[in-house]
Amino acid sequence: MKCYWLIFTSTLQRALIYRARIFTYAFINTSTPLVMIAIWSKYYASGGKVRGFTYQELLGYYIVTVIVTLISSRVQVNVTDDIKDGELSNFVIKPFNYFAYRLSWEIAWHTVKLLVFAVPLILILLIAKVDIKLAPDILTILLGLVAVIGSYFLSFTMSILIGTLAFHLTETTGISNLSDMIRILFTGSAFPLTFFPLVVRQIIDFTPLKYTIYFPVQVLIGKYALPDILIGLGIQLLWTIILFFLYNLNWQAGIKKFSGVGL
Repeated sequence: MKCYWLIFTSTLQRALIYRARIFTYAFINTSTPLVMIAIWSKYYASGGKVRGFTYQELLGYYIVTVIVTLISSRVQVNVTDDIKDGELSNFVIKPFNYFAYRLSWEIAWHTVKLLVFAVPLILILLIAKVDIKLAPDILTILLGLVAVIGSYFLSFTMSILIGTLAFHLTETTGISNLSDMIRILFTGSAFPLTFFPLVVRQIIDFTPLKYTIYFPVQVLIGKYALPDILIGLGIQLLWTIILFFLYNLNWQAGIKKFSGVGL
């Protein structure tokens, strides 16, 4: 455990050196919700509701989405590079778990990212006079925070699994681009999933995508009742376990192929 704490603190110190780059990455990662706010402000000019959302409710949805998206994992890029460049050899011969290493490393970067992006985000909220309406009770807010933490671990496990596909594929750019497109469209990042036709929503319900962004955001803004929240948290945990199991299987299979690379 001590070695992972050292990884976290050393990565944190390194990340603090590159605050401008962190801010740039943070803004790029959250640009989709910000653009959608501008688009919907024109659409809602005449008032009314769209799919059960008033303009203020949708504005609150996107602001919370910005924060959740900010900590969504993109570790697949680093995993793919480690495998393709042979850097993974340096980790295989060291006495620590690669999954835990990447988790410690990314949490450190996300910590700095949140700190750096918090100031401009607060300024935007103050200037735009945005009134974010969160869930009305403390219990739901706390469960929402649990859902946000769960969404990160789910997105991390999903992302690192996608990254390890590089063990078996010569070219991974297409897979990476496809996963990015799916992440933007079907996680609730671009717009609430209720905007999709019923058949599409039913398909998404059978995937972990809904529980990476849409679910925690909906909990925080008070759109879910307590029984639905508890069921959602259970599904979120179940998907994380399933994806971790698949990651382990793929890691064991892939590391056999990789065993001599870079050594």
